[in-house]
Amino acid sequence: MKKVLLATTALVLTAGVASAEISLSGDGYVGMTGTTDDMAYDSRFQLNVDGSVESDSGVSVSARFRIRTEEDNAAVASAPRINVSVGAMTLSFGNTDSAIRARSNPFGSCVGNVGDFCAYNVIGGGFSSTDGEGADRVRLDYAAGDFTVSASTSFSNEDIELGVSGKMGAVSANVGYKVDGDTDASYVIDLGGSFGTVNAGVRYGSDEGADAEASVYGNTTFGATTAGVYLSNDDADAWGVGMSQDLGGGIAFGAALADGETAQAHLSFSF
Repeated sequence: MKKVLLATTALVLTAGVASAEISLSGDGYVGMTGTTDDMAYDSRFQLNVDGSVESDSGVSVSARFRIRTEEDNAAVASAPRINVSVGAMTLSFGNTDSAIRARSNPFGSCVGNVGDFCAYNVIGGGFSSTDGEGADRVRLDYAAGDFTVSASTSFSNEDIELGVSGKMGAVSANVGYKVDGDTDASYVIDLGGSFGTVNAGVRYGSDEGADAEASVYGNTTFGATTAGVYLSNDDADAWGVGMSQDLGGGIAFGAALADGETAQAHLSFSF
């Protein structure tokens, strides 16, 4: 199957070209993070390089890599991610999210404005499209209306992940499951909804047979301000509160506190 997918992509890349585009985007933040009595300087700048091309027959190919630098290291380039799309189907190669990561809304519970303080069980947490590590993953997505189904694996192991996400009115459902013959199965269930200016949800999951983690989360927006909170049965990360103030032009200020011990405050930006 993997050889067939690679062969199909090779054929796609030889198709006639109708249009092509290269674009740059970026984001980052600067601020402080750490314990409430020992804060440290924290910063990040990331540049994304995206390219896309479409054949005369309607096959689309897009690719991305990013260059990231933080307060304590030099710039590092990530491995590339390549997507091949035909109609409702997209095949993603390389440094891409696994099916669980892509479909289970892992950052929906985050508070603040930089995505560090969250209540989530992120199965396959390393399967990130910006983790900067070489990756050999392959994921197939099929989108139908408000629902998307995904399946993924990698060339270095035989794990298979499945994920489904969908929306029914104001309610969204996100489910992920990992099949692994050597360990217990992993799963994540996330149910959420939007009710006016309030978003709320519940998460439940287990990583390879570990004790299940459960959490509830919510946030509300009033004017340019968003305030959020989460509660979890994870002793190491039982609760968090945070806020984000949209300053306009892609700039925001945010702050968050978790368990009364760790805190952060950042000015974030995107362009």
